[in-house]
Amino acid sequence: MAHEHERSRAAGVLAFGYVPHKPDVSRTWGRLAAAAQLRGRPRPMNDMWIAVTCIACGASWHDAVHRTAIANRCMSYGAAGACSPLPCPLHAGTALYDLDVNQGESLCLCTLCRDYGDTEERSPADLTTIEHVQQHGWSVMMVPADDQGPGWAYTIGLWHSYRMPEVAIFGLEMAMSHECLNNLGAATRDGTPLEVEQARADVIERYAVQLKLVSQGWHRAFFGQTIDFYRRTPIPFLQVVWPDRHGRFPWEPHSDEQVRTFQPQLWQSPKDHPVGVWTQDL
Repeated sequence: MAHEHERSRAAGVLAFGYVPHKPDVSRTWGRLAAAAQLRGRPRPMNDMWIAVTCIACGASWHDAVHRTAIANRCMSYGAAGACSPLPCPLHAGTALYDLDVNQGESLCLCTLCRDYGDTEERSPADLTTIEHVQQHGWSVMMVPADDQGPGWAYTIGLWHSYRMPEVAIFGLEMAMSHECLNNLGAATRDGTPLEVEQARADVIERYAVQLKLVSQGWHRAFFGQTIDFYRRTPIPFLQVVWPDRHGRFPWEPHSDEQVRTFQPQLWQSPKDHPVGVWTQDL
């Protein structure tokens, strides 16, 4: 019933009246959702229903983009390499992922984009984070190691500033973690996108790292300040996975024990992750 309601809402926006369910609507939605997930930029489910309905109900491609901000946001999955381009169903030869729409209109509900009326209640740490995001585009939150386990660090602000996933790194010294995430933030600011399964040689000297999509079930355990900043979950997160001294990653045979124990496997769902130090806060 929720899907029928959203389809009707989309059609109303475009003055087409009620649009009954059609299989091609569901198929288009599925392909959009998969592409967004692979790219590390998932979108709200109902927003995508509105977007694909605008296309399927007979609106021109650009009319659907310009007459609804929601459709505009959802048609911005375009990114080279995420998956094969999805042709516009109304304009043969036009690739959905190649259209230059969006222009920064993706939904952001963070404390900089919305007035929640609680500015005076924010802690000095919160205000410092906001200042860093305003000045630099992102901030780095660090959680030092303690007797409970290794530390980690993660960004706040990449989604707000660049509509790119936030990134997190685990098990390194805090100074190195801070440098690694700042390297990724600076590259993002300068135009290098953050992509799922991306190998990056610009993070740690002499070693490549790999970016893995974090399963949503881990967000509250590790990224509480990011959730507080955006006032919602999930914001897409990528884990920066580092290799051992021989360049072997945790999932590869014969990788060092340290590289496997000092980093969680957040690309797995919590229920599939080995029980241990990384699952204690779930």
